[in-house]
Amino acid sequence: EDPYLTTRLGLVKVKALQGDTDTPDSNHVAATLKHFGAHGQPEGGHNIAPTFLSERQLREVHFKAFRTAIQEGKVLGVMASYNENSGIPTHSDAFLLKKLLRNEWGFKGVLISDYNATGELYNLHHIAKDSVGAALNALEAGVDVELADNFVYPTLLPLLKTGKISTTKIDEAVLNVLMLKFRLGLFERPFIDAGGTSVIGSPQHRELALKAAQQSMVLLKNDHSLLPLDRNKYRKIALIGPNADKCWLGGYSHLPRTSISPLAAIKEKYKDVEILYAPGCKIEADNATKRGPTQLASYEENLRLIKEAVQVAKTAEVVVLMLGGTPQVSKEATMDNLPGDLANLDLIGYQNELIDSLKALNKPIAAFVFSGPPISFVNLDTSAASIVQCWYLGQETGYAVAQTLFGDNNPSGKLTISIPRSAAHLPAYYFAKPTARSRGYNLEDNGPLYPFGFGLSYTNYEYSNLQLSKKSVAMRENVTVTVNVRNTGERSGDEIVQLYIRDEVSSVTRPLKELKDFARISLNPGEQKQVSFTIDPDKLKFYDREMREIVEPGEFSIMVGPSSEKLEVVKLLVQ
Repeated sequence: EDPYLTTRLGLVKVKALQGDTDTPDSNHVAATLKHFGAHGQPEGGHNIAPTFLSERQLREVHFKAFRTAIQEGKVLGVMASYNENSGIPTHSDAFLLKKLLRNEWGFKGVLISDYNATGELYNLHHIAKDSVGAALNALEAGVDVELADNFVYPTLLPLLKTGKISTTKIDEAVLNVLMLKFRLGLFERPFIDAGGTSVIGSPQHRELALKAAQQSMVLLKNDHSLLPLDRNKYRKIALIGPNADKCWLGGYSHLPRTSISPLAAIKEKYKDVEILYAPGCKIEADNATKRGPTQLASYEENLRLIKEAVQVAKTAEVVVLMLGGTPQVSKEATMDNLPGDLANLDLIGYQNELIDSLKALNKPIAAFVFSGPPISFVNLDTSAASIVQCWYLGQETGYAVAQTLFGDNNPSGKLTISIPRSAAHLPAYYFAKPTARSRGYNLEDNGPLYPFGFGLSYTNYEYSNLQLSKKSVAMRENVTVTVNVRNTGERSGDEIVQLYIRDEVSSVTRPLKELKDFARISLNPGEQKQVSFTIDPDKLKFYDREMREIVEPGEFSIMVGPSSEKLEVVKLLVQ
């Protein structure tokens, strides 16, 4: 959702893979950015569908993360996207792949096609009449490597022999590949040390995977402080839901050496409580396969499972739901006969029927939601006292969920995307333009179900004394903004402090607010820390009417707080 956050996430991932250099050592690999350039906003949300985006939208939203990864991260690979933008398929777009990537941004690495995207120039986009035309289009646009082999690039050899393409064009692509191999040291070190794979699944790596899972969970709701569960109060717990005994890893994930579900981890670590388990319902049918179209479980089977879950829950003191999606239900649509996108953002299958049946028991309900995309769980939001958005937490899923359920982990995650109320509420971007939601819906709330940057904790934080080091600066000056954050609760915890900026009057319309920095801090009960952010000219820049990056003089709102919708404000004058 957010260009700045995507930029920071992309940059640290590139540096983790490559190291902070364009010549990776033997412990690093080349990173490849995908998919360039406007793959993230296709028509109707369908994979590979067209985009119709202006240069302003491309530069302000879609290109920022790519440019930063190239210029700051020195990334060695870029993969072009399947889709077209305004009539030009990316794999034939020399403006994107040459003028922008290489000439303007200084990209020195290898440009790779997506799988069979070169062939799609003639058999899907129809901008070439055959494989020869497709190969010429892609090569001229700057595609160095065809993935996978032998789609259209073998036709280049006879063209080269007959003089229909120049050796220079081939040499440009070959040189980029050879330079990548030199940078990776493949001529000096052609083979890896296979013994190094012993670190995979090591205790240190499992500890890091657990920490990542713990910090990724977002506490969205916690009425009456139901979570963490008091094991002295709730001795008999009904663990119900199709994801209770699953450890979802997400699409394209290899199976780790170890993994554990919430049900298994709770039974292993918390033997002082009685766990009553029922699946409640199934999302996918038992005979569903990863390679075929998704098949949902039948109504008859789910009706039986719901009735069984209600009987189990009747004897419990509290109900803990494990709901959401699966990597198979919402995935990349890879072929015409293998769709992957969803038309509905609600809980899929018969999960809402399960919620309604359990709600009728009038027992306290806590819910953990596992998914890739955000789910619009309006019914769950009105039925459960507590909700934790888990996403796919990886191999240590079970332990992270169990520790959060019983308070050994204090959740600190913040939403990196807004959760909409329904598909009709899309787009739900927090950085809306002034006119985007000014007149709203007639009978519906205009805002998201949960906003970008939002996330609760098992403790409370108080913000105070927001100040600027100067109230007025010259256009090329830096200014520091500080805020005090105090833990006013009884538990230690982490808070993610967020900085947003609004240009109050500008020559082109600007978003109501834009994330420009954030910081994670740890606080003990009663402890206070001062958090500071540096506002440099880059944080105030935007593209003017001539598409130049500039800072315009005037008043800026500097906003700091725990989410995009709860912010303290001070004014900065730029002269």
